[in-house]
Amino acid sequence: MSRKVSASSLFNNNIDSANQTDSDFTPFLNIMNEWYARDSSRKISAVFTDRMERGLRCSGAIPYGYYRKPDDKQTLYVDEEAAKVVRRIFDMVVQGYSYNEIIRIFHDEKILIPAEYERIHSPFDCRHNPVPDPYMWNATTLGYIIHRQEYLGHTVLKKSKGISYKSKKRVNVAAEDQMVFKNTHEPIVDEETWKLANKIKARRKKTPYAEDPFNLTGLLYCADCRSRLIRRDSAPSGREKRLEKLRFAAESGDPEAKAQYEEHCRKEEEKRERSKAYFKERYRREQEKYANTKALAEQGNPQAIELLAEYDRRIAYKKKQASDRGKAKRRAEKEARANMPLITVNA
Repeated sequence: MSRKVSASSLFNNNIDSANQTDSDFTPFLNIMNEWYARDSSRKISAVFTDRMERGLRCSGAIPYGYYRKPDDKQTLYVDEEAAKVVRRIFDMVVQGYSYNEIIRIFHDEKILIPAEYERIHSPFDCRHNPVPDPYMWNATTLGYIIHRQEYLGHTVLKKSKGISYKSKKRVNVAAEDQMVFKNTHEPIVDEETWKLANKIKARRKKTPYAEDPFNLTGLLYCADCRSRLIRRDSAPSGREKRLEKLRFAAESGDPEAKAQYEEHCRKEEEKRERSKAYFKERYRREQEKYANTKALAEQGNPQAIELLAEYDRRIAYKKKQASDRGKAKRRAEKEARANMPLITVNA
């Protein structure tokens, strides 16, 4: 019978696996070593928890827009150069700019990403490697900045926790379980701007293509069905532009354009019919396979019984997923309508 042997136990306790007496004692050493590791982990966690309960920062990470002085590791001081970028991000979000538009503008203006800015201005505290494009921001970074309460002047602790002393993996802590200490340092944005920016990014919206953001995006509702009105004037693709030009020429009386447009419509109709036939045949085969499996299962075939159970589990799982998505969507829309000012437009 094979047995797991801790390497630390073997070397630190002079265990010889070839010796039967030593091998019999090894499991007890492993248990004691594991108890010691667990106890040490609990004591270290208790120390960190005590520091956080007193409002002391335990992480070396500094939010973008702040810096720390060598003689004061707990207080955050505003870095005006980076703080201007943070304020601009909040202002642009409030004005209706999407993350992609902000990324494009920052890249054109060659504004350094937070990691590269820290690498240049605080090389001793930086833990990031150089990147190929130091001006290429991403939506994750922008969203992280928008949601950070540190920019209100608050200290937020216990954002994540370890899942086990045996693993370095960490998981996020729910917002209600985090430790928030208010007004511990100078804020970069005011509370009204922070709340408005987060409310805007919390709702789904469509930004018009190649135009200034529409100011009423996400605020208009239909007076009849109470659904949110969304502007959908995205840019047409090159193929759509060519097809629209061909259709216009055909309607204008050009015989050659009319023939080409009719040929295009015929091919599109054939493509739709082939697609319908394919999915109809696929559905028929799946139903036939399910019926055959069910018949074999009723005859007592163990493989068919197992396969039928797997089919049923998959069907139930897909139905539950669809139901959960629908409930979450309806709940989000209901909360958005309840929390946002209502501007109605008659249909």
